[in-house]
Amino acid sequence: GWTLSVSVGATVDFVIGREPEKGSMYGEYAPHKPYPQQVEQGVAFESGDLLLFEGDRLFHGVDGIQKDTAPSIWNDSLLLNANNRLARVGLLFRDGH
Repeated sequence: GWTLSVSVGATVDFVIGREPEKGSMYGEYAPHKPYPQQVEQGVAFESGDLLLFEGDRLFHGVDGIQKDTAPSIWNDSLLLNANNRLARVGLLFRDGH
C-alpha cells in the first residue's frame, strides 16, 4: 500500500528502487509485487520533506545521515544520539490495505 514518509531533523540520503541484497532480511519481501525494472534513485530527504510512494512495491531505505544538518533548535533537545546531537526522526504512515 501507500506509504507517507515525513522527515524531521538531519538530512538523510534516501534511496528508492534499489533491490534488496540476496540473503538480506528483505530479500524475500513481496517478490511478486515490485515494479518491473526498478531504477535506483537517490534523493536528499531534508527536514520537513514528505514523500508519498507505494512502499510495498518500491524498495526504499536510508543510506546515511548528513552530518550537521539537523535544525539548530534540536541541539538542546533531550533526544540525543551518541555524539550528543539529535540526528532525525522519520515518521512512516502506511496504508494497511
